[in-house]
Amino acid sequence: SKQCFAVYRFVICVNPSDLTELDARLGNCVLHQPIKAAYLFQSVCFTSINTLSLIQQLETENQVNGS
Repeated sequence: SKQCFAVYRFVICVNPSDLTELDARLGNCVLHQPIKAAYLFQSVCFTSINTLSLIQQLETENQVNGS
C-alpha cells in the first residue's frame, strides 16, 4: 500500500535576552547549555501539540525536531 506522510513546520523564535528578562534560569540555560535547552523546548512543543491535538499522527517526542 502507498502511504503519504505530512511534514508540519512550526518556527518558534526565541530571543535569549527577552527570555532572560522573563526567567533568568531558563535564559541562562539557553545561553550556556543550548543542547539541554533544545531538549526542553522539544518536550514543551511535544506536550503542547498533543494537548491541543494539532497533529493526530504524532506519537513520540523524537518526532519533534528541537533544533
